[in-house]
Formats: sequence, C-alpha cells, structure tokens
Amino acid sequence: MGCTPGNTTVLQRLLVDAPNSVKEYTLRLTNAMASDYQGRSYLMASLTLIKTLIDILKKEKDDSLVRRNALGALQKLSLRRKP
Repeated sequence: MGCTPGNTTVLQRLLVDAPNSVKEYTLRLTNAMASDYQGRSYLMASLTLIKTLIDILKKEKDDSLVRRNALGALQKLSLRRKP
C-alpha cells in the first residue's frame, strides 16, 4: 500500500482520488490491518494517513461504510500496544 516513509502516493490515490467503492474497500483493508500490531506499525509509517482519515470523516456526513471504516481504523491506530 506504500506506507513506507516518503512513499504514500498509492494509499493517497486509493483514499482521496478513487471512486467511493474503491475507498470503501481500501478502508476495509486498512481497518483490518490496524487490528494487528504489525499492521498498525506498518500503517503508522505513513506520514499522511491520520490526516487523510480525519479528512474523510469530515467529508462524509452520513453514516456510510466509508465513514465507519475510517473511524474504526483511527480507533485501532490509537492502540499502540505490543502483542
């Protein structure tokens, strides 16, 4: 997904510039990855992921799957405990 430092173009394109269905599936994957410590560590290497997820929450006014998965990923990313 390109979450290495300085390489967030793939993730940015999937979350910002893609159609809603692509955003939904990308956020589902992000949410699932954030469930695990290694996944959280990988995702947190992205310097813009948190800001992008917050921007998605601000843009999505209704309770859509995009908004739910963005919120779920943010909640899970806040858990920085080790396995």
